[in-house]
Amino acid sequence: MGEIRTTVWCLGNPLRGDDGAAVRCGEMLLEAPETHLEVVLCEAVPENFAAPLRRTPPERLVILDACLMGTEPGTIRMLDFECLDGLTETTHGLPLGGILKDILPREKVFVIGIEPGNTDFSLALSPKVEAAVQLLACALRDGSWIRIPGAPL
Repeated sequence: MGEIRTTVWCLGNPLRGDDGAAVRCGEMLLEAPETHLEVVLCEAVPENFAAPLRRTPPERLVILDACLMGTEPGTIRMLDFECLDGLTETTHGLPLGGILKDILPREKVFVIGIEPGNTDFSLALSPKVEAAVQLLACALRDGSWIRIPGAPL
């Protein structure tokens, strides 16, 4: 498989249990770096990382975030880019889709949601979400993440 330069943005609040799932996934990836992955721990301020993305656009941007999808905790699904239009996780209340639209075309942006179980104040992930995050980190390393199924409409 050709190595496509991929930037991985990891969103969430690691102080809120499973809401920090994406950040934990990014930490796992940083423990054993891969040359084709640039991992960015955005936490709750992804807008702070828009300028570097604009200066050096990646071939692909993968956005990881805990997302209520109405599934079992730990479920991993590919989401539509349009979900970013309603995501105002930025500190300025700007939709993430609006921030990214002038930086990368939609076909280069992939959004992966992880169903949280517990978002109470905690530094720990629930067991199902921890297991899912480990699987997701492996999938990002080996490129199989591209085959993650999409969320049903």
